[in-house]
Amino acid sequence: MYRVTQKLTIKRKYKFTKLFFGDLKINKVYTFVKYEQALIFALSEEIKFIECIISPSIKPTKRIPYLIYMNPKEFIKAAKRNPLHFIGSNSYNNVNLEQYYFYLIASGNLHKLKKYI
Repeated sequence: MYRVTQKLTIKRKYKFTKLFFGDLKINKVYTFVKYEQALIFALSEEIKFIECIISPSIKPTKRIPYLIYMNPKEFIKAAKRNPLHFIGSNSYNNVNLEQYYFYLIASGNLHKLKKYI
């Protein structure tokens, strides 16, 4: 089982009264059966860690998806350098690269997002 924790911080401030009530911190935990599902969710939400739970008695291990896969900024930079490999065309001018990044994640074509170290 794989667990992804998403941390949200909501700033509560009223503009009319200028009162500050502090930040509201929310932790949402999502569980997945397959690693591929957790990876696709973590890449689409830009979450840094995936926890792998083997059994309750063993401490969960953390996996970092951005060690292997590119984040949106790295993908845009690489696609501008080599558009034929990443996009499949000679020019990147007519393509919204950020939307194309999230399209590749949603369609499951993660092989184009791998880092070549």
